[in-house]
Amino acid sequence: MPIILRKWIHNVLPKMMMI
Repeated sequence: MPIILRKWIHNVLPKMMMI
């Protein structure tokens, strides 16, 4: 499921970048 992974990355990436 690459779509799920992509969504997860897009959701975690900005969060980690913000922190």
